[in-house]
This record gives sequence, structure tokens and C-alpha cells, in this order.
Amino acid sequence: MDIIRKKTKPEAVKVDKKSSRPVANKKSKIDWREIASILGLFTAWRLIIWLIAFLAKGRLGLTRDPAYSWSTDAGQTWLDKVPSYLQYWARWDSGWYLSVAENGYNWTAPGEWSSVVFFPLYPQLIRLFSFVTNNQYALAGIIVSSLCTLATCFYLYYLVKAEIGQRTALRSVLYMLIFPTSIFLASIYSESLFLLTVVASFYHARRGQWYAASIWSMLAGLTRPAGIIMLGILLVEYLEQRGFNLLKIKASSLNLLLIPGGLGLYMYYLYYKFDNPYLFAFAQDAWNRQTVVSLSHFWNMISRYSYTLVNPQSENFALYLTHSLDFIFFIVFAALSIVVLVTYRRSYGLYMLLYLLIPAATGTFMSMGRFTLALFPAFILLAKWGRHQTLNYATITLCSMLSALFITMFVNTYWIG
Repeated sequence: MDIIRKKTKPEAVKVDKKSSRPVANKKSKIDWREIASILGLFTAWRLIIWLIAFLAKGRLGLTRDPAYSWSTDAGQTWLDKVPSYLQYWARWDSGWYLSVAENGYNWTAPGEWSSVVFFPLYPQLIRLFSFVTNNQYALAGIIVSSLCTLATCFYLYYLVKAEIGQRTALRSVLYMLIFPTSIFLASIYSESLFLLTVVASFYHARRGQWYAASIWSMLAGLTRPAGIIMLGILLVEYLEQRGFNLLKIKASSLNLLLIPGGLGLYMYYLYYKFDNPYLFAFAQDAWNRQTVVSLSHFWNMISRYSYTLVNPQSENFALYLTHSLDFIFFIVFAALSIVVLVTYRRSYGLYMLLYLLIPAATGTFMSMGRFTLALFPAFILLAKWGRHQTLNYATITLCSMLSALFITMFVNTYWIG
């Protein structure tokens, strides 16, 4: 099913065949029908997930999560500060972001949970918007996430429209919004902000606007530690647009040196306040994440998850389901990243691969479903395949069903990432 049924005119975008870089026309008019379509998709998505959350919350007679008992909100006093009508969108890491926004960072001792692992840009935006919401930090967080998601819809649409076409662009936005873990885009999580910074970075990079691309990538580094990979990714994009001819490198490439500034700013803050610029990495131990760069270690993890997938040993089905889905998300998106790398664009494929491998290097696939939400080139690839009605129907059906499942689990405090 195509999102836009009527025939569209050929794309008013020129393509530099030598560099495969879209070149925007000097004169471009605002197409209000496109804006209305994107706003319509976003509004419909927001209303539908709210309706599913409302129907699912507390109406299914579910007991506490048998997979991860620590994931329930019992005893988490921060949730008491969140108005009941907003608690649909506040789970787990939401408490940390709200705490940082309201009280700043804390560090206790090695091996204990600490807020320093949560990068500052998202909670600082919550703090900024709290002045508008009369210090209702949860409401400010939902507003920030919603605005970031809406902005991402527009950036993704115009990026794909320039590269492929209008119909594929709108399908890309649709697939992103109905992605199984898109509930995190509506919740008090930094997924929406990180996705915005990355998509915006690629949007400007594909147009040769390297200063803007570098600023957005720097903001990605202030949102997530994985944002630092954008330095290498945009360097590949820069070289690809020049046919990997070193003689064509210009002064504009120096803008890329801004990218490490995001991570650098946070490290300087940690050094100034806690006398340890690497504290965000050390504190990961409390979450059972320890980065080990070893092929044998990685292969053992793959083998362990594979064996559990086909030979479930535990009677705890919730735990089996969670582990299996995280592993399946990794396998599927690893395969898609190879396809994107080989058939679409190197920088997109490398971004997907590196972003997948960073959490996988910590010895667990936990939360992989949430992490794959940031792999926007997969949405573009699926949208290209969605030109075929059968694949389009299959993608919409599968994603919608899984999304409803994840929303139901999320609002009932069943761990999904």
C-alpha cells in the first residue's frame, strides 16, 4: 500500500553523479501537502500509541515482570512525582533523566548505580523546558521527546525524498513511527534526541553543509557516548563525495574536528566535578556492561544466545522472550547493515555496523531492540523494498503487531529495553 496514491511529478532534485551527492535547488517552495502528511502521520501515531497504552495499562491482570524483578517501579520513589496521566511514558531510565534534570549528577562508589552514565544534553533540555511546564519535569521530558521525534520525521522525509523520492520518504517516516520499540520515541528517553541529531547530521552532510553536519554530530556526542562514531562516519561520507580522492579535500573538512567536542565537554565536566573524565565508562559496571574488544568473547556471546534461542532451558518465558527478541533484533539489523553497506551507501552501512557493535561489545545484547531504533538507514532500505505491495503490507503488519506488544509490556512495567 503506497502512502501517496496519486502520481507524483519527477523529483525536483539534481544528483551529482560523480559523488552521488544530492544538490538542492536554489529555489525551493514549501509544499504544504507534504508538511500536512508528515504532521498527520505523527499525530495519528501519537494518538494510537496513547490509546493502546490506555487500554493496556492495568487492564490485563499482569503480575510483576518475572524476567527482571528489578525493572518494576515498586520502591522507585521518583515515579511518585510523575502525574498519573504521564506515567505511561515514564519507565526505568526515565527516572535517571528526570533526576539529572532536577538535581544534577551524582556519584557514589564503584559498582553502584550512578547517574553519570546518562549523557547531559537530553536532561538539560528537560530542565530548559521545565520553565515552560512550571517545573513539571516529566511533562517537559515528554514534550522534548515529542518535538525531537517530530523534527526527525521532517529531517528523515526530506533526506530520503532528495535521495530516492517522495513515496519512499513517507514510507520511511511511517516505518520509523511503527517500529516495534518506537514507544521510546514518545517516552522520557533520549532515543528521540539521538535519532534527531544523527539524521540531521546526515541530512546536512549529504548536502555538503559540513559545519551544520558537524554541529549536529557534536550534539549526538552530548546525547550518547556512541555519538563519537559520527567523526569517522562523516569522514567516510566526506571522502565518498569526493571519490576518495585526497587531492579534493578542502578546508571544509576541518569542521569535522568539532564532532569530538560533545564528548569532550562532558568529560571535562566529569573531571571538574568528580576528578575523573572517564567516570561515565567506569560506572557502566553497575549495569553489568564491561567493554571487551575480543572476537572470541563476541563469538561466545553469539553462541550462547543462539543456543538459548533454539533450546530454551528456563521455565521463565518472559526472560526467554526478552533475550530472544534482543538477539533477533541484532541478527536482523546486522544483516540489514551489510545490505545497506553493499547496495546503498558506505557511510550509512558503517554507521549501522558500528552502532550495533558498540553495545554488543559490552558482553550482552540487552536493550538491543531499543538501540536498533537509531538505525534509520534500515527504515530507508525497507521503504525502498516497500514499493512492492506484499512487502509493504508485511512490514506494516509485523511492525504494528510487535509495536502493540511492546507498548503493552512497557506500560505494564515489563522490561523491553
